[in-house]
Amino acid sequence: MIANEVSIQNHTSALKDVRRHLHRYPELSGQEYETTKFLAAQLQDNNIDFQFGPDRRGLIVDLGNPNAKNDWRYGRTSMLSP
Repeated sequence: MIANEVSIQNHTSALKDVRRHLHRYPELSGQEYETTKFLAAQLQDNNIDFQFGPDRRGLIVDLGNPNAKNDWRYGRTSMLSP
């Protein structure tokens, strides 16, 4: 198991809570202001740097370290709910 998998397993409960919150309070496409605020707060609470996307909708997060030997990055995700 790689370190990132262990880290995710250690946060499974918190990730489930975030998912539940997002599904409990859906927003229309193009109007994800509260979703963005919620996710920004989650990142701030975990000391993860981010930038707001256009019109303060969406977030840009760089989880990688360009100098790391085994760098990993998550390219893009959508805030749309089914």
